[in-house]
Amino acid sequence: MKFYFFVFLVLLYSCSTTRFVEPLEKDELAVGVNAGGPLLVFGGTPIALPLSSIYAGYGYKENLTIYGGLHTTSLAFKTLQLEVGARKNIATNSGIFPSVSSGLAIHGIMDFREFNIRVYPELNINPYWKYGKWKTYTGIQVWFDVYKLGRTNYGYPGFFVPSVHLGQSIDLGKWNIALEYKRLGFIIDTEFSVVNYITPGSLGAQGIYLSGHRSFGYKKKKDVE
Repeated sequence: MKFYFFVFLVLLYSCSTTRFVEPLEKDELAVGVNAGGPLLVFGGTPIALPLSSIYAGYGYKENLTIYGGLHTTSLAFKTLQLEVGARKNIATNSGIFPSVSSGLAIHGIMDFREFNIRVYPELNINPYWKYGKWKTYTGIQVWFDVYKLGRTNYGYPGFFVPSVHLGQSIDLGKWNIALEYKRLGFIIDTEFSVVNYITPGSLGAQGIYLSGHRSFGYKKKKDVE
């Protein structure tokens, strides 16, 4: 797979779950893994692309989490994809209104064939509701294509690629498990794609992702037995 085509797929399909929707507690360390991707029909069977990554986050201070990730599937295509980011709450739950967090990340991609390097910023905003050990969240995530890759190679004239998502997580004390649905690249026409995506209409794709992380260190909330 050519490097630029791979980068376009990364931009279009944002191959990971939302990182730490709720900021970690101060001095809390979490290490996790996620898997999943866009839904498509392969050999007559509906499947989700098996994209994967590993990641870690740290509660640097109260209401500020920093994190990093390595996209392991990318390595199979001789491409290194890394991310670093930060998240904080910008609004606190009040009555029926949700808490809201915001995240900023930088994604770096380098291929091992010709050592091409690309860097892409990402911004996301996530309202979330907590009830007991459960958390429901939604939001929008935008990757910014500062190289305008799509205009030159794939007919997409924009400099940003958005996705929206809806997720459900459960806090099991040391473990947190989440299932997330994404509507990916919903402004990009994929009607003539060589891949048979399962999606309403001809715009973008939709994906399913599963993630889990384990917490270490100090946690103020009581572990769930």
